[in-house]
Amino acid sequence: MSKPVRLASFCRLCLVKSNASKVSIFEDQSGALQDLLKLIELEINATEEPNAVVCFECVVTLEGFQQFKEQCHTNDEFLKTVPPAGEEEEEDAASCASSELSCHFLEDDPIGAEEEGDDDDVGLEILNADSEPEEGLVLDEEEVCDEPKAKKAKVARKKSVPKLDLEEIDRQCKEHNIKVHRKVEGPTLDDLQVLKDSYPDYFYFEKGTQARYYKLVYYGERFHVSNFTERYTYWMCMHRKKRNCPAQICVRNDYGDFERRHEHNHEELKEKEGKAFTPRQALPELFEICRSRVMHKTAMRRKKILERKLKELEEGPDTDEEANSKPSAGLKRVLRQSGVMDGLEESDGDESDEWNE
Repeated sequence: MSKPVRLASFCRLCLVKSNASKVSIFEDQSGALQDLLKLIELEINATEEPNAVVCFECVVTLEGFQQFKEQCHTNDEFLKTVPPAGEEEEEDAASCASSELSCHFLEDDPIGAEEEGDDDDVGLEILNADSEPEEGLVLDEEEVCDEPKAKKAKVARKKSVPKLDLEEIDRQCKEHNIKVHRKVEGPTLDDLQVLKDSYPDYFYFEKGTQARYYKLVYYGERFHVSNFTERYTYWMCMHRKKRNCPAQICVRNDYGDFERRHEHNHEELKEKEGKAFTPRQALPELFEICRSRVMHKTAMRRKKILERKLKELEEGPDTDEEANSKPSAGLKRVLRQSGVMDGLEESDGDESDEWNE
């Protein structure tokens, strides 16, 4: 059997002989080139081909392939944080898009959240290249040719959604004498959102080069924001979706008090680090996002109360009198347990039928 031909002057990958610069595979002390060759599952024997080289063009191609592979894995990890179809994330997705500031990936209500509010997940909408655009999405390309051509990625953007005007809602509530304000004891959001001169060094924030949102790094552990409330922000484990991890950090909105709630249920996982930001650098933007989010939830809550009260006023007082004339389900249950309902039902069948309607 003939020995393999050693082509030291040719690129070992593309077999092109060139005078351009080449990189020796086995003289590379860092081993980076050998790692790149593993991506294409190519094994080159150092004993048989000690002088094997790779041209600069092939090195660039391999590096691009490695970046593409890393991006695919990054996208896969991101998509695992997106809530599955069917969950009620559309309302918050629209509200987040309508805000001038970007919200973080808002997830479900955290365990132990103390304040009301609709805190559904904000998901990612993906537009298929062959699908028809849904209402509320505008394609950058105005026309789609019938002729088969290479498919181009279509960027979908949301139309602006009118923001809820909290002042207008409060004005309507005052006009109809509807009380919607809750008495909350303790500091308000304005009291807490004051930037301090210094912060403890056990936490800071990170953001990737292509990321839009901050991560909280607390004693070396990374968390993403889940829920903004009047006095607290809840940060969840980065692997909450994939690992069903309950780990949670409850942070007072002045970032002066941290409370760990639940521990991680998985081993330490390798995480991609981003650019570090000090609290004084990141908190101004986080404060604005938190304020926008809390104001929106407050407006949503008061709007629901206003609509319910206005509907009751439109139905008239007869409906209220009829509702008040019948005992509530809780009252009827107590009456039955005490035996009072039994006596009423036996004494007057017509009346019992009316109560049980």
